[in-house]
Amino acid sequence: TDESVTQTVDLDAFRMNMMSLNISPFDESVSSLFGELDLLLVKNDDSDYYVPDYNVNQIGTFDPREGYKVFLNGAGEQTMSVDGLPVLPGSLTWT
Repeated sequence: TDESVTQTVDLDAFRMNMMSLNISPFDESVSSLFGELDLLLVKNDDSDYYVPDYNVNQIGTFDPREGYKVFLNGAGEQTMSVDGLPVLPGSLTWT
């Protein structure tokens, strides 16, 4: 489908949040996807990290086949919103 959607993800403070998206974001850069959050780090399934305060970005681009662990700065819950196209069953190649 060509109809865009917005997916929101609620993230908790003081814990490693496991998350993924069922959309293909319009902007797949990790720095853009997580840029609205006050976060400490993001880790993918390959043990690559995104740590914005230290300009570390080993992940680069978001992969909808991966799970991500997100640890926030601060004591409050945060919500991220991502715009993109739905990932349809069978549309991804698994390696």
